[in-house]
Amino acid sequence: MKLLTKQFLTFFVGSIFTLAVAGTAIWGFKDLERVTDQLLLVDIKINALANDFSREIAKSRRAEKEFFIFPNKRAKQVKYIANWHKSYDLIMAEYLEELDLLLGKNKDREKLVMTARARELMNANIAGWKDVTDKFKRTKSYNSVNKAEYGLFKKRTNEIEDISAKLIDESMNDVFESRQKLQTERALTENLIKGIFIAALLWGLLAPIFFARRLTDAIKNITKVTEEISRGRLGINLKVTRKDELGDLAAAINRMQRSLMIMIKKIKGA
Repeated sequence: MKLLTKQFLTFFVGSIFTLAVAGTAIWGFKDLERVTDQLLLVDIKINALANDFSREIAKSRRAEKEFFIFPNKRAKQVKYIANWHKSYDLIMAEYLEELDLLLGKNKDREKLVMTARARELMNANIAGWKDVTDKFKRTKSYNSVNKAEYGLFKKRTNEIEDISAKLIDESMNDVFESRQKLQTERALTENLIKGIFIAALLWGLLAPIFFARRLTDAIKNITKVTEEISRGRLGINLKVTRKDELGDLAAAINRMQRSLMIMIKKIKGA
């Protein structure tokens, strides 16, 4: 292998190490960005929406209870009915819609089943709530309200609350898992970059020393033999082990010695 080729190979390997460091950094940062986006734009938002869902259900429950406290106060009853509908409308038109979009993006079928069930229960409650409140407003008596009908309404509300609590718990677990994954990905990326950087640094330091030492040793050996030849000591053959320009030089010196020895013999013979 020629010296120029060796130099080119050294440069080429060093360039590969450099590209590997750059490529690993780019890949690692993109993966970190993906996990960070998942954490910040999806998991945390799902958790926030689940908490909003739970908060509005609690508001509707409070409005439901307050409605029955004032049987003779029509203005307050109208206010609490409006508050109840406001909470339900906010949940169904905003929170559940956004949750479905994010959960669909996550392909989280388990939670999508939960939100679909919550929507089904809330639609049933809207119809049940109207029957209960209309009857109560007409009679101004809780005793006239169908206990079985209202009991079913409350049972559905309890299930909705359970769904919102479960969504909060599971979304918190998802946030925790994403944070753990983010830390793992960051540590892995940092270790890969450090490992490749150290390998590149060692190559950059040791490869030139190794090649320079081999080159220097070969030159010293050739210099020593040529000095001996200059003193008239012929027949000291150089070992030709290299296949580069220095190897060609050593072979040429050996041929030159043989030629000189032949010429000397001819001169002596003449």
